[in-house]
Amino acid sequence: MTTRYLNITAEVLKGAVRGGADDVVLTMAHRGRLETLVSVLNYEPVNIFYKLSKGQSLLGPDVRGLDDVLSHIGQSVDLDMNGKQLHVSMINNPSHLEVYRIIDLHTNVHS
Repeated sequence: MTTRYLNITAEVLKGAVRGGADDVVLTMAHRGRLETLVSVLNYEPVNIFYKLSKGQSLLGPDVRGLDDVLSHIGQSVDLDMNGKQLHVSMINNPSHLEVYRIIDLHTNVHS
């Protein structure tokens, strides 16, 4: 993952705000996913290292859900984009990568 990619992603999100968007859904394959989560979506690196070193679920014992591998982690966060709030979600990466585009399309069409 390059700084250029991260800068482009930030510019796309800024452009979404300028265009009137208040909610964005990101979908992506494994490569660069963790860096995007940390660098763009403010995901706490300590959670990644905890899961990596301990092999532990990031979900608490009282939470019902699925947490399998690092490259499938998702995040939903409100970002301040030059004084405007933008809700950005990166959906959990399904095992079959072709599925995420359908989810993204459905989310965008039905929002």
